[in-house]
Amino acid sequence: MPCGEPDIRRRFVVDTSVVVKWYLPEGAEPRQREAASALDLLVTGQIELDAPTLVHYELGNVLARRLGRSEESYANFLALPVTIHALQSAVLLRAMTLAKERRILFYDASYLALAEALDVQLLTDDRKLITAGRGRAKPIGEFN
Repeated sequence: MPCGEPDIRRRFVVDTSVVVKWYLPEGAEPRQREAASALDLLVTGQIELDAPTLVHYELGNVLARRLGRSEESYANFLALPVTIHALQSAVLLRAMTLAKERRILFYDASYLALAEALDVQLLTDDRKLITAGRGRAKPIGEFN
C-alpha cells in the first residue's frame, strides 16, 4: 500500500456466536445473512477477523452436536484466514477482571479482552456480551 494511503480494510475480533452461523442450515439462526456478509468480506480480503484459540473448541463443540457433516465444516473453518491468538497472561488477566466486573463468563470475557488488546471491536450476536462490551462489542445485526 502506498505511503499515506489509509487501509480501507476493517478488523474485528469475532466470537463463536457469529462463526457458528456460517455452518448451520440457512434459516436455523437469526442474523445469518449478516454473518454470511462478514464471511464474504473476510474471504475477499475486505475485512480481517481475529479470535482466541477458544473459538476452535466452542465451534467444534457446536458442530459436533448439531451437524452431521461436522468434520467438513470444521475443516472449512480451519482453512479460513482468521487470525487465531493464544492469549498471553496480560490478556487473560484482563479477561478475569472483565468477567468479574461485568458479570459475564470468563470464556466470553476472553473475546472482549482480545478486542481491547487489539483495539478493535468484537463482532458478536451474544446480547449479554454486547451489553457488557460497553461499545466495544458490535452486534452482528448492525454489521455492514
